Amino acid sequence: MNKNKYILYVISAFIFSYGVFTSYLAYQSHEFALILWSLLSFITFVGLVLVKPWVKYFVYSLSFLIVLGWAGYTGFMVYNGWPYVGLYNNVKALVPSALLLSFCTFIAYYVHSYFNQA
Repeated sequence: MNKNKYILYVISAFIFSYGVFTSYLAYQSHEFALILWSLLSFITFVGLVLVKPWVKYFVYSLSFLIVLGWAGYTGFMVYNGWPYVGLYNNVKALVPSALLLSFCTFIAYYVHSYFNQA
């Protein structure tokens, strides 16, 4: 097994964890959209573990939905009085989402380059 496949498995573990998290949110909020989101995460997980080329489209979709969800949440924060008072509170609010967006970008790029190798 080559090194690239190990990174693919780490990405799939993250996506599985994200699917579990969205399933928990769906259970708590009874939102049908979150059920579909977690289902997309689990399908993506299975495709990555089996190293199927069609999974790249699911990775792109999931990354896009995560970024779209972040944009919606940020809009909600702005509507409710963001930016906060003090630099620390603003950084505390932005760092986790910046890391998530960076990771989504990395996932989409890595999966794209993995399945489009010459």
